[in-house]
Amino acid sequence: MSVSDMKLSDYLAQFLVKQRVAHVFQIIGGASVHMVHSIAKRKDIDYVCVQHEQAGAMAAEAYARVTKNIGVAMATSGPGMTNLITGIGCAYFDSTPTLYITGQVNTFESKNGRDVRQVGFQETDIVSIVKPLTKFAAKIDNPNDVRYLLEKAIYIAKSGRPGPVLLDIPMDVQRANIDPLKLRKFNPLEIHSDVDSETNLLKKVKESIDLIKHAKRPVVIAGGAIRYADQLDIFEKFVNLLGFPVVSTWSGIDALHHDHPLYVGQIGVYGNRGANFTVQNSDLIISIGSRLDTRITGGKPETFARAANSSG
Repeated sequence: MSVSDMKLSDYLAQFLVKQRVAHVFQIIGGASVHMVHSIAKRKDIDYVCVQHEQAGAMAAEAYARVTKNIGVAMATSGPGMTNLITGIGCAYFDSTPTLYITGQVNTFESKNGRDVRQVGFQETDIVSIVKPLTKFAAKIDNPNDVRYLLEKAIYIAKSGRPGPVLLDIPMDVQRANIDPLKLRKFNPLEIHSDVDSETNLLKKVKESIDLIKHAKRPVVIAGGAIRYADQLDIFEKFVNLLGFPVVSTWSGIDALHHDHPLYVGQIGVYGNRGANFTVQNSDLIISIGSRLDTRITGGKPETFARAANSSG
């Protein structure tokens, strides 16, 4: 072993520290023991032993919300990793940047496309299972891909609309020796953005200003993404500048303090009568940070804000 060699699980712990992650939520298992041990050896990161992997997955989401950084949870193979799924779904639906790391059976124990149920003990294709609930999920088969996939996963989790990502790491990959100086890097330019061009954005801004100028009964809908984007102060300044009444969605209920003179209340199926009437009688809706799902629009979306134009 050269002086530059490093155990991959040690590199993983070091990487998390560089991401300013101070705690990892987990239940130890045979397939994740190398990663847990590497974290335990360090004094600048710690693990929290939860009583169930689902609790760990949800704790990672809460950690991300509170710290405004990525939350991390770890589990072993089989039922350990499948127990994470409910928490992964929560992070996906609520746009919370989280990294889920699972320990997998050795690569030489994997079924590798063979038509059998499993080869290794508790072998489970967690990547395929969680792909519909994550922004990115991958298995690290090659130890030399660890930096690339970690950097890619973190970037995807935090960029655009945030959300959960998952990396599955076999036991023999966890204990492999790598040279950190020779690992390939991830380049964010590999991922093409679907953000509107500057020309289209300017056009939409102009259209919105024209709608605002002619509105007589405008209302602002505050959604949960205002907090997710950490833009509460800017939102309040925007509201004060407009002087329009403000209603909130369920997840955006704390986007504006409730004693604010422009705050009317929460809308939707679980909302306040007055707030819902404010929307229904408006002629312009400015929706910020809300996708206006059926809990907001009701069971018949075509009747929602029947006389209003919208600017989202």
